[in-house]
Amino acid sequence: APVWGRLGVGLLVPSLRTLSMAEHRLLSPRHPVFVEPPPRLIAPSNITASPGQDVVLSCVVLGDVPHNLTWSWDGKVAQPGDGRTRLLQNHSLEISHVQPGDGGLYQCVAQNARGTATACLWLFIQGRLGWWMAPAPWVKEQMVAEGSDVTFTCEATGSPAPSVTWLKNGEPLGLQSDQVPGGQQLSLVAVVPADAGIYSCLVVNEVGEVSKAFHLVVMEPPRVEAASHPTEISIAVGTPLELRCVVTGVPTPTVTWEKDGQLLAGPSLLSGNESTLHIDSTEVGAPLFSPHLGFLFVSQFFPLLPVQVVDAGLYTCLATSPAGEDSRSFHVSIQGSVSPAVQRGGGYWGGL
Repeated sequence: APVWGRLGVGLLVPSLRTLSMAEHRLLSPRHPVFVEPPPRLIAPSNITASPGQDVVLSCVVLGDVPHNLTWSWDGKVAQPGDGRTRLLQNHSLEISHVQPGDGGLYQCVAQNARGTATACLWLFIQGRLGWWMAPAPWVKEQMVAEGSDVTFTCEATGSPAPSVTWLKNGEPLGLQSDQVPGGQQLSLVAVVPADAGIYSCLVVNEVGEVSKAFHLVVMEPPRVEAASHPTEISIAVGTPLELRCVVTGVPTPTVTWEKDGQLLAGPSLLSGNESTLHIDSTEVGAPLFSPHLGFLFVSQFFPLLPVQVVDAGLYTCLATSPAGEDSRSFHVSIQGSVSPAVQRGGGYWGGL
C-alpha cells in the first residue's frame, strides 16, 4: 500500500532483478521511491497601493514541494533587479516606490516536473486610471450595415472606482429609446445613417480622466442620381459627347463605365460626387486621361478623334461598394456615316 509522507507519495516496490545472497545481505528486499507531486498555490489577494509605497506580491506554494517560480506582469516576464524590483527568498516579488505605471495584472507560475500551477492578482495604484482589454479588441473604426445592432465596450480600472460618460461627436449623449446605456457598454439598436459619428467614453475619478474613441460608419448603398441630360441621346458624327452621373453612398463607391457590357479602360475617378465620361472616341481597351471632371477616354490609335458611328451603343455608369451597387445607362445613337477614307490605324481620318 502507498505510504504518504511529508515529501510526497512513497511507493514500496520489489527489486527488479534477481539478487545474489551477498546482495540480499546488503540491501533491503524493498526500496522506497519518492515521486514529487505537482505544485499547488494559495490564491493571492489583490493589492491597492499609493504612489511611492513599497509593496510585496506574495505567491504561496502549498507544502514543501520542489518547484521553480516565476512572475509576469501584463503578459511579460518580470525582471527583478531593475533597482526597484527584487525577488525575495520566499519567492515573493517586492516593488519599491511603486509608480502609476506599475499597476496591472501580475501572474505567478510554479512549475516542476509533475506539472504547473498559476495564480493571478491585480495591483491597483491610487490615482491611476488605466484601460484593460475587453474580450473583443478595441475597434477604432467600425463599419456596419443600416439596421444592425452595435455595442461599444469601454472597460477601465481605477482607484477610486471611476465613472463612465458616453459622448457622440464631443457632446454628452442624450440617451434615447434606441440607445441602451450599460455603464461601460453602449448599445445602439437598428442603426440608421444619422447614428454615424465619433463615439467616445470618458472615464473619470477624483484624480484624473482617460477616454477612448470609436468611429461608427453606417453603410449606405450606392445610388446613381438622375443626370441633367436624357438617357436616350442622338448626336451627329463628329460631335463630342459627355455623359455624367452623380453618385452617392457610404463608403465612397467605386465607379466604372461600360460600353455594351464591356469595361472601358482605366480606373474610374470621382470629382466630388460626379463621374464624367468625355468621349472623343471610345475603343474597348483605350488608355485613360483624367482632366478636370474625371474621365477622358481616347482611342489608343487616334487621340481626340471626333465621335464616330462605331461609338454608338449602350453606356453604363456602374457604382459599387460593400453596401451594394447601382447603375444608370445611356443609349447613344450616332447620326450620319463615315467615308471609307477613315483609317483607324493610319493616323488620319476622312470626311463624311
